[in-house]
Amino acid sequence: MKTFEINFKPLVLSIPEEREQLYKRLKDLIARCESIAYSVKPLDELVRLRAISVLANLVRVAASLVEDMQLDELQGEIESLEREVEEEKRPERL
Repeated sequence: MKTFEINFKPLVLSIPEEREQLYKRLKDLIARCESIAYSVKPLDELVRLRAISVLANLVRVAASLVEDMQLDELQGEIESLEREVEEEKRPERL
């Protein structure tokens, strides 16, 4: 059987004080979901995939709670990455 591995990079968000309780709940849910998805115990692959799907939804919910200023910052980072990718695609000039 051939396999492949999916790795998620950490998502770091700044949390406004008024939303701290909500983020604590989200963080707990994400940790619980990760423990299922990345368990070393033998699990049915469908269970792992469902856990990864729920994890993706939790991250989406967390990201939707980010304030506009943070979105602007993230957008700037993405635009910078896109520029770097475009520069790598350009052929070298001699």
